Amino acid sequence: MKQLTSLLFLLLFNSMSLFSQYEAPEFAAALDLYERQQYSEAIPHLAKYIAKDQSNAEAYKIRGNCYWELNKPDSAQSDYLSALNIDSNFSDVHFNLSGIYEIGAQYDRALKHLRTYTVLEPEDPNGYARIGVIQHMLNNNDSALYYLDKAHNLDMENLMVHYYQAWINYYEQNFEEAIEWANNGKALDPLNSDLYLITGLAHFRNGTFEASAREFDQSYKLTDDIGNLVLRAKSEVFASTDSALLVHIEMSEYRFKHINTDALASLTRNAADVSNKYHYSKLIERFEEKECDFGLDEYFMLYLGFSMQGEYAPYGLEHKELYKLFEKEQYDQVIELGQTMLEKAPFNGIRIYEMLAIAYLHQENEEAFYSYIKKYQGIVNAILATGEGSSFENAFIVTSPGDEYDILKMLGYSSTSQSLHFKDGHSYDLLEAKDQFGDSRKFYFNIDQPYSSLANQWGLEKGKKEKRNKRKKD
Repeated sequence: MKQLTSLLFLLLFNSMSLFSQYEAPEFAAALDLYERQQYSEAIPHLAKYIAKDQSNAEAYKIRGNCYWELNKPDSAQSDYLSALNIDSNFSDVHFNLSGIYEIGAQYDRALKHLRTYTVLEPEDPNGYARIGVIQHMLNNNDSALYYLDKAHNLDMENLMVHYYQAWINYYEQNFEEAIEWANNGKALDPLNSDLYLITGLAHFRNGTFEASAREFDQSYKLTDDIGNLVLRAKSEVFASTDSALLVHIEMSEYRFKHINTDALASLTRNAADVSNKYHYSKLIERFEEKECDFGLDEYFMLYLGFSMQGEYAPYGLEHKELYKLFEKEQYDQVIELGQTMLEKAPFNGIRIYEMLAIAYLHQENEEAFYSYIKKYQGIVNAILATGEGSSFENAFIVTSPGDEYDILKMLGYSSTSQSLHFKDGHSYDLLEAKDQFGDSRKFYFNIDQPYSSLANQWGLEKGKKEKRNKRKKD
């Protein structure tokens, strides 16, 4: 819902046909500056004019629009209210004032002014469309669709209606309808990147991953927004995955059907079997190619297979030097050191892939950026597909405790505490975390592989120490 709110925009009417009646120099100068979008410069001229003539509702409206454009909603609201005190039927001001209340989550007040607007301007679909959006925010979905349909009937080529119908149907998980509305909107405005974004998201949730990759790619070409390129990479990974291996979870997207904690022992045996298609030696060669076409299952089995290699070091590996270089934005050195680390041990810390991607992005090397961000997306989403992380039974499987924090970041959380647990022969990390709104949640991670490695290391060190002690006694 917060995403939808962030996409709302305020329709600011110019009503320039009325300006000719005002011939005062200050007002004329203000209008000229306003038309050239020089809002800060227009405000002093409007203030001087209003000081002389406080009966001009248009002047208050224009100054309110300037304040709104300068992100000063309180000042804009004050001027809009002054305009309505002069002319209570000033329809443009009712519309604009509703936007102030809407952004401030004062939905009852926003609806009041929008309803007044629709009485004053019954043929304008924008008023009904905005009512529909607010009703959706209030979870009054039947009412939302009623008003959006009413707006559509008034103007079947109204882009705002197509835009919001697409978003609302997406959030209601009516993905086919969302795609249809967005595609119809693209016919009206083929350069509207948001409509390609909506279509891409709907295709992804609908399981048509190749189509989602195409839509995200088009949205990226229209905006250069790197987030769309990341979504394209994720879609391509899913498109390379056999759909029979996945199940769609309503709140958590997609999960593996047969890769989970219960199956970990057999998965480990498969990864160790030289004749198995998932054996590490068979996967790593393909993975190191620039154009890696792995599906989620291959990413996870390669990730798991590395835990059986001699270079595997889930604890005690220092990445501090790389992190310092990254924080200092010394990207040439980040690339040099990061690549060296991955050549020695490609899965002792998956965040290295993300840092390399970002470093290449700053060097404007889009090809290298995409190669690394796609691998990062593949590994992280493969881990996410191993469970839901809400209990011991459906814990995410990781081979390095440090990777737990990448998963939390991907889900929008940061850790507040960590504890070790054992249950039914398995080892777990339990992380308590909070999101940006302060909401708490517990995340469960299966750490059988790293904990076994640590236990073996302790046992080996203990054996060496006992041998040394015995030699001293001899």
